[in-house]
Amino acid sequence: MLQHKIIASRKGVPLPMRLVQRCLSIWIFLTIHCRKIWVILGHFERRLLLNESHEFARDTVAYALSKGLKVIACVGETLEQREVGSTIDVVAAQTKVIVERVSDWSFIVLAYEPVWAIGTGEVATPAQAQEVHSPFNPKTGEL
Repeated sequence: MLQHKIIASRKGVPLPMRLVQRCLSIWIFLTIHCRKIWVILGHFERRLLLNESHEFARDTVAYALSKGLKVIACVGETLEQREVGSTIDVVAAQTKVIVERVSDWSFIVLAYEPVWAIGTGEVATPAQAQEVHSPFNPKTGEL
């Protein structure tokens, strides 16, 4: 698991320093008026450790876009979900909630972040990444 110093907690869950820094990143960017910066949102670690829902990730993406930031939104599945063949369903569910709040896709990128590859030495092949992205039309926001 993450091996960073624990410095805070939310609802009794210890937060590694790296996650606290990410929590503050949007606020810091807005404070110093860096509006041409890309932020990465929806990381698996935040979803898992902080129990952040797809809706929370969606709202964070919408907020960042509303403040003029550009967004890289992470989507991905666990090994168990991949093994039972539900990769597309899982990623589609994560993407659909974002589609609900995003009307202009000029400043958002979906990044395939397969949870099964985090810290395992395994990597998604280009074909696997294409498989995940292929059902999504970035020009219309439709699945």
